[in-house]
Order: sequence, then structure tokens, then C-alpha cells
Amino acid sequence: MPCGKQRAMPNCCSWATRDDAEGIQAAMARIPFIAALLLTASCASPAAYPSRMLGPAPNPAMPPPVGPAPTCQTAGPTAPAVEAIAASDAKSGAIAVLPIEDDDLFRSERAQLRGELALTLAKKAPDLRLTPLAEVDAALRPVTKTGQRCAFDRSSVATRAKRADLRYLDVEQVMAEVHEELWVVAHEPWDSSPIATFTAPWTGKKTLMEHYRAAFASLERKPAASGSLAGIFGRISRKNGISQSGLELCEAAGFDDCSAETRGLSGVAEAAARCFEGSLETKETLLVEGKTCELADLDEAESPRRKLESCLCGALSSSLQNGKRRKVSLHYRSPLTTGRPEPEVRIVDVKTNLAAQEEWHRPESSGAAATSGDTAVYRLAVEGLAQLSEPLSVCNPKKSEILVADVDLAATGAIEHVHFVVGSSDKALETCATKALVGRGFECTSDNLPSHAHLSVAFEAPSKKPPTPASKSPSQKTGSSPARH
Repeated sequence: MPCGKQRAMPNCCSWATRDDAEGIQAAMARIPFIAALLLTASCASPAAYPSRMLGPAPNPAMPPPVGPAPTCQTAGPTAPAVEAIAASDAKSGAIAVLPIEDDDLFRSERAQLRGELALTLAKKAPDLRLTPLAEVDAALRPVTKTGQRCAFDRSSVATRAKRADLRYLDVEQVMAEVHEELWVVAHEPWDSSPIATFTAPWTGKKTLMEHYRAAFASLERKPAASGSLAGIFGRISRKNGISQSGLELCEAAGFDDCSAETRGLSGVAEAAARCFEGSLETKETLLVEGKTCELADLDEAESPRRKLESCLCGALSSSLQNGKRRKVSLHYRSPLTTGRPEPEVRIVDVKTNLAAQEEWHRPESSGAAATSGDTAVYRLAVEGLAQLSEPLSVCNPKKSEILVADVDLAATGAIEHVHFVVGSSDKALETCATKALVGRGFECTSDNLPSHAHLSVAFEAPSKKPPTPASKSPSQKTGSSPARH
């Protein structure tokens, strides 16, 4: 079976591939036990959810397990058992309502809307069983089964839902034929076909919260075959943006430019840049209104980004007080990497306990690769792979060359050891690459066990001439971003 097509089948004591019929039957036989635990494991009282959200009692007439008897623990639900409960509940038909991701909303607003959406769907679609929100959150945490944080912990909630084998529901804003709409779509974890689709007009209201609430109240179910439309995209340019001490700041103004008010942040940009000390490259969005200041789409209380949030709010929030909600994009790049091309990193092979999938990828290069037709390549992708190029860009190759390495991974996805099977005559380059890779890595493994991968790193020769910036007309597209409301 091709790499990336095998998935762990979560149950209390074993795992199997998706195509392992015996494993599936054995997991189904344990659903009554798992469903009973689900009702007691939630942090919220069952009274907080309508009975149709929790779903009817499971049918006890299930097929008997096939094969040898499993050796399960008989104690109460441990942390791994809670994760298995959530995933197994999804397999019995329940759907997880994911946290709403909208960088114009504070976390308390996103949480409130998520709960309102779950209640709305419970009334409008009683045939859809919804997993309790507390159990969804437990399954989505980017940690190992023993509580260690994943080396890469910034996967989207939809990606994490797929990894946990959850059927999930998310919210999308799309452009219909003549107007903008809100779509609420329920998905299978590894199938692009939607389970159910609900749409509503995205009409003009006074506040963004009113936009959402009006849309939730107007949701109508579409035929089962309905899918998602393309998102709305606008243009980004750097007019009125500021760059200081390696930090670019931009307060968006519509689709086109940074607002003129961005210039007022020049006096505090240096203090904000110090918050990124120790980082090589980081992109964040800060949302401020009155005394409330948060990093966009940051919900986890234990996330390491909370420390960065506190520092940035201390540096910038007082300069963003003008009585309205303001959103500032920040892009920090260390002087160690400025002006240096990022190496192209690819996964050659990886064990099946680290989720991988094939994708088309367009290498970003300022050298020969950029002038050879800008050809996309087919490669294996693992969550966190793109983050490895930044630390490797501090290395200084004397010539263009490709290194291939065996890397040992911890259960957290962190790279522990690097062994070059195709090395370089420049041992300083190998030393630098090893230092850049160790400690960084990918998302957690699916079975809480170590993993192994082969990486290729294509270093580009230093440019002999400084790059000449391409001239752009004011109307030329320089990027894309979701349109805001």
C-alpha cells in the first residue's frame, strides 16, 4: 500500500490499516463500551447538550470480534483511551464541530459561535449526531498519548481532525453566483465528498458576530452531493507597511494596501521585534480592541505561543487603541536568514506511523530552479516539513549540492538523530545542517512510538550578484489572502 494511504485504526489496544477488515470488526464490537465511556469522560455535563447531540444509545447487537482476544486495560479511561473514545464515536456516525477559525474574532467570540452552531444544527438536522465539544477538543490537542507536545503543533484543526480519524464539520465563506454565502460542511476524514452541506446568505450586518448569527439562523440543507466552492481571495501589497529590525508590520486596509495607521507603529516596532528573539522566521496576526489583545486563532491555554502573545500585546496594544477593532499582520525574519535562499527539503520515505500524503509542490528558488520553467514536483508531504527550510537557510554552502539523510524521530515527531547517507565534502555544511534539524520536526506519530524518515536537502549556491527586485505596477497581484468582511 502506498505511503500515506495507511491509517491507524484507533481502539483501546491495537491498530490496523483502514483496509484491515478484521481490525474494523473488532473495533465495531467495542463501540458500546466506548460510547458508555464517552458520556462519562466529557468535561461538560451531559445536561448541557440536547439528547440528539449526544446521539441515541448504541445498538448492542454488534458483530462479534474476529481473531485473538485483545488485551485491553480494565481500569478507567486513561488519556489514550479518551482519544480512542472520541475517534471511535466518530466511526459510529457522530460528527465533530471544529473550532471556528476566523482571525477577526477573539477566542471567546469564536467559542460562543461554535456552541451556537452546534445547537442550531441539533435543531435543524436531528439526524446528525454531534460529538460533545469537550471530547472534540481533547482529540484535537497536538500532543502525544502521554501528553508531550508535538514538535510541529500548528496544523489546522481540520488536519488534526483527519489525523484523529474524526468526521468533522467546519465553516467556510464562499462566493456564490451573485452574492457571498456561509457554508457549513460536514466531511469524512479522508474523503472529499461531503456528508452534509448547509448554506446561508452572508448579508450585511453591523458586526461580524451578527453576520454569523444571522447566517446560522438562515442555514438550509443542500443536496448530499453539494461540495465546497472556491474561497474568496484578494490582493496584498506592502504600501504603507513598515519594516524595522527584521519585523514587517501591516494593518490591512481592504484587499489592497496596509492602512495609513500602520505608520504609527514605527516607534514600537523594535520592541515588538524583540519578542521574536531566538526565532528565525515567524508569521502572526494580532487582534486588538480596547483592553483585549490576542494572537489570532490561538485557543489552547498551554500553547507556547501564549508567551509570544503576552510580549507582543505589551509592546503594541497601547499604540493600537483608537476605539475600534484592529488587526495587524506581523512577519519576522532573523538577520541570520535575511537574503539567503531557503533549501528545498523533501521527504523521500517515511514510516507509516507518521502521516504522509502525496502532493504537487512548486519549489521556491531564486537560482537555476526558478528559471527552468518553474516546474512543480510530486512529493511526499508531512505536516511541519515546510518549517525545516528556515533553520537550514542559516547554513552557508560553497556550491549547489543535495544531501540525503536518515533521521530518527521521537513520538513527538522531533528529529533526534541525523545520519547522512549522501553527504558533502564540506563537513561544516553537514554540521550546520545537523544542528538546524535536531530538535525540530513534524506532528506526533499515530501510535505514540518513534519513527524514521529519509530527507533530501537541496542547497543552492550563493548568488554572486545581488538579486534585482522585479518592478511591479500598483495593480499587479503580489499575493493572496482570504477576503475579510
